[in-house]
Amino acid sequence: MKIRTLDELLDFSDKELAWRKKEITLAFSNYVDSKNEIQKNYYMRVFIMLLYSHWEGYIKSVSSAYINYIVNKKLRFSALKQNFIAASLSSKVDNNFSIKNIRHKNEMVKLLLQNLSQEKFTGDSDVIINTESNLNIDVLGKICITVGVDINLLDIQKIWLDERLLKYRNKIAHGERMNCQEITFDLQELKDLFIQLLMKYQTLISNAASTRSYLANEKITDEITNQRKNP
Repeated sequence: MKIRTLDELLDFSDKELAWRKKEITLAFSNYVDSKNEIQKNYYMRVFIMLLYSHWEGYIKSVSSAYINYIVNKKLRFSALKQNFIAASLSSKVDNNFSIKNIRHKNEMVKLLLQNLSQEKFTGDSDVIINTESNLNIDVLGKICITVGVDINLLDIQKIWLDERLLKYRNKIAHGERMNCQEITFDLQELKDLFIQLLMKYQTLISNAASTRSYLANEKITDEITNQRKNP
């Protein structure tokens, strides 16, 4: 995937959201139209699994596309906010990295000095954006910090994500036998809430890209604008 322009990023996020919303709506309709208890239990499980997969899938794909967009702008590290420097570094260190290990600390310093002296921001967007296959409120917070958006603007309640969607998705994924009587909340409300969250996240990423909030300061924004006007 290569996202080179703002229009490509916005078009990608629109298309990603559109097909996911259709599948979520279809899965919920199948649940609502169930003709007996066996069907209802089955389609309830299908709906919850699909809703979670689109929740994780959309956050992952759009966040990765945004990182890819910034990488393809070929900006200097010094031009970007510190979260992108941290993101690039994190994609280059071993998963066993420990700040208490002196060799690991030396490795981090070496990478930091090398990256700051490099001309361009680099990084594998699929590595930088890590949902940990369990996109709960804490992991979402890490991703928001990585891409530089405020999680508070999503207005997401932990109970709906961690204690409802994630809890029952995990039960189903682990093969537990679960029926509709165990669901103590409104599935219609769950569907509407997460579609709204996906739309809100799309807006946050679109606004961040459109306003170039990834840049370190306004002076850099002005310099880039002037360079485009006077190549």
